[in-house]
Amino acid sequence: MQVNAAISTRIAGILLSAVVASDVAGQTTLPTTAPTNPPRNAVPGVPVGPAVRMDFPSEPIEIKLLADIITKRLGIPILYDETIAGKRVTVRVPRDVPEAALLGVLQSALRMKGMALVDAEQPGWKQIVNAPSLAAIGRPSPAGAAPEDLEPGIVVSQVFTLERADPTSLAEAVRPLLTQPGGNAQAVPGRRALIISDYPSVVQKCTQLIRALDTGNTAETKFVPLRSADATQVVATVAQLLSGKETQQGGTGVSGISLIADERGNQVLVSAPTGRMAEVLELIAGLDKDPGLETKVYRLKSVSPERLDKLVGRLAGGEGAQKRTYRSSVDRESQSLVITASAQFHAQVAEVVKEIDIPVIASQSPVRFYKLKNAKAADVLSTISGLLADADSNATVEPGDPTKPASDRTARPPTDGMRPAVAGSPTAAAARPLSNETGLPFNTQPAGTSSAGSPFLSGGSAGRRSYGVNEEAFRNSLPAGGSFRGRDASVAADVNTNSIVVIAPPDVQQLYADLISRLDQRRPQVQVEVTIVTLDTTDGATIGVDIARVGGFDGSKVITFSSFGVSGLDPITGMLTPVAAKGGTFALLSPNIADVVIRALATNTRSRLVSAPKLLVNDNGRGRLQSVAQEPFAEILDTSANQSRTGFGGQAQAGTSITIEPHISEGDYLQLTYSVELSSFTGAGADGLPPPSQKNAVDSTVTIPDGHTIVVGGLSVKNLRRTMDSIPFLGDIPGLGILFGTRTKSSTDTTLFVFIRPVILRDDKFEDLKYLSVQNGLAASIPGDFPQSNPVPAR
Repeated sequence: MQVNAAISTRIAGILLSAVVASDVAGQTTLPTTAPTNPPRNAVPGVPVGPAVRMDFPSEPIEIKLLADIITKRLGIPILYDETIAGKRVTVRVPRDVPEAALLGVLQSALRMKGMALVDAEQPGWKQIVNAPSLAAIGRPSPAGAAPEDLEPGIVVSQVFTLERADPTSLAEAVRPLLTQPGGNAQAVPGRRALIISDYPSVVQKCTQLIRALDTGNTAETKFVPLRSADATQVVATVAQLLSGKETQQGGTGVSGISLIADERGNQVLVSAPTGRMAEVLELIAGLDKDPGLETKVYRLKSVSPERLDKLVGRLAGGEGAQKRTYRSSVDRESQSLVITASAQFHAQVAEVVKEIDIPVIASQSPVRFYKLKNAKAADVLSTISGLLADADSNATVEPGDPTKPASDRTARPPTDGMRPAVAGSPTAAAARPLSNETGLPFNTQPAGTSSAGSPFLSGGSAGRRSYGVNEEAFRNSLPAGGSFRGRDASVAADVNTNSIVVIAPPDVQQLYADLISRLDQRRPQVQVEVTIVTLDTTDGATIGVDIARVGGFDGSKVITFSSFGVSGLDPITGMLTPVAAKGGTFALLSPNIADVVIRALATNTRSRLVSAPKLLVNDNGRGRLQSVAQEPFAEILDTSANQSRTGFGGQAQAGTSITIEPHISEGDYLQLTYSVELSSFTGAGADGLPPPSQKNAVDSTVTIPDGHTIVVGGLSVKNLRRTMDSIPFLGDIPGLGILFGTRTKSSTDTTLFVFIRPVILRDDKFEDLKYLSVQNGLAASIPGDFPQSNPVPAR
């Protein structure tokens, strides 16, 4: 049940997508009144529409699904119940059919399953019902309407008014022609009339027989079973012979002789005058001869049995002739084809096998491996698929994953179904045939599956040739580097050997060989020297004053002083002692006046930080250099009233990061994409937080000549700071306020420059790279790779 559900889901996707595609293509709607010359068997009220191609898969489809598709296509509501579930039919339509004939297809499918499509109580609606008795659901045939003009597949009841024949006898005569079960022939008591309830095609056959029997001539009716010949061909041949004989004798046709082919039982129904019945039977017996078929087994070495079956099947002729004169069966396990045919046809098959079942020489092999020297196979495949996928609407691209086997890739469902017929459009089909001419596994497609959609089959402007290689199985056997399947070739990437595998005809192989050769070129390298210069200018000045005085009254001692870190105070004596520190210090120590200590300091800093890393990058590649310092910080995981729990919170990073991406242009110009980032910690982290940091970054895309230097950055940061610590109110006195505090003034100026110099290295032998490496090694006092030369004693 799971398999059937999967098949039904697959078919539903195919057919519904085809219906939508056909609706998009356009639909011609009939006017309110019927056209003057409507198509034969057109369904009233149904748009004539364009021709459609009913390209169904090989598996049988459910009638319920077929009804849903035709309902959507024609816009006719159809009612049915659960009795229709599980009933399947196989639909094979080798040519385009008008849209108005789709309802007849559904009615014919229902007829095969003992069901019928009738009018529902709601006007314009249809209903699917069981048909154990067609007489109960038959629609009265309009007066004067010919059976061939009725809607195909419906059930009709037609009344025949007889002139001479007995209705009861005639009912028994036509009963073998009726649909079993369901068809009904009923004589009307008391009247010379006969009512037949069946499908229009059966009623048409009965009409011919009734006309032949309801005459004044005495006629016989016989069923002639055939052993070897085809009933349809025998009827056509006998009718042509009798007509020619009548013409030679001056007649206008076959007088009183009616021939009807019963394809279900492969028999001929003959109605003829008694005097001519023997003549007709003799002609039929002469045509029903044993064709003398023989069965032979053809064991193949190189070509696939499916391909041979298709070729010789075309030689056998049309479908009707093949049923009687040619039968075949494919045995994949033994690489054999079993054919039942005439001796003459076996001789033709032997000649075909002799010509095509030969080993393929290397120059004509459809499979070629292109070993890449410089590029990656996945990159080359991506470029090829991008070039050819837009030009080929049938192309399929399957992305690869080197970490998974190719068999894990999801196969794409076929996109064919019911769609408008377009002249010259290729017919899609299943997987391609497979052969052992290259040592590959045999084809796994089901017997009888058409391979008309293979991109290598010959025939037609959109035809493709096949070398018997199952490309899908071959591509799935490779490591998953991706694949591309176009109209003329299948291309896959083998990541293990860094190769491109192409399955294509020899003339197409040359195109891919040239394309892969152009893509597999060594890319020039670019050495990029990045010089980062940081200039730092800092100026500062500090002046501070401490004052102390000892006094008192009435034996009390009062010490008054200011302290800003310039001096130290003796709490007993109240005297100031200068503190040894940087800068100039002036001290006035007077017990009678006051102790005064003054200190002044001026600072001046000039610094330059230079960093010159180098990166070697392929053309159109990307290079990245990082020098990062990491500072761990904590995070609080859990807190409570009594305790808290902390843990590792991560790493704060700061440092230098450089990213370069060069693109070489014509005339030794480079399009350079760069990103330079400088960051540093400006303090320490606290309370579980990361430390504060500062980041400077510059990135852009520029065009620069080879070997020249560009200067970017120039980021200048100026920081001016003034700090004052003083005694309230006294420090605000103009001029004198400086004596009651300390003042600090600082100025910092930081400038960042980035110098970028790219140099293209083009030498095929890497001589330029070797030279630069030696120079850099000497600058770093690293000996070269050359062997040391030691003196050899002379002899």
